[in-house]
Amino acid sequence: KDFIERAQPFCDAVKAEGVWADFVDPVNGTPFYSSSSTTLSETDGSLSQFGFQILELGCCRALKHKTFMTRVLACVLCFRGDRSVVDKHLHLLERNQESAAEKQGDDAVDKQEDTAPVPPEAPAPPES
Repeated sequence: KDFIERAQPFCDAVKAEGVWADFVDPVNGTPFYSSSSTTLSETDGSLSQFGFQILELGCCRALKHKTFMTRVLACVLCFRGDRSVVDKHLHLLERNQESAAEKQGDDAVDKQEDTAPVPPEAPAPPES
């Protein structure tokens, strides 16, 4: 779900600039936008072209990455077109991104807090 929520705006943005883009739905292995009967599983041997190792574990297969080891889920996004357009929109794929408007709103709140008057200290309670 997290990948799909980031991949959709990315594909929409690059498509608006004339670049074809699609991604593989990690849930079912099918292209998200294109119609195709082809599926790609997360342990598909073709992923070895991208630096992943497919481990045969007897009862199942696992994907291994040289940095992340076996704690990885491969998400595949494909494009055809101008690489500079794709590079311009890569930030849309980043995790925990904030829109510029949200960031500006947060900055305004921070500035308000920085300039807000400091309330006087409350008097100490009387000693009994």
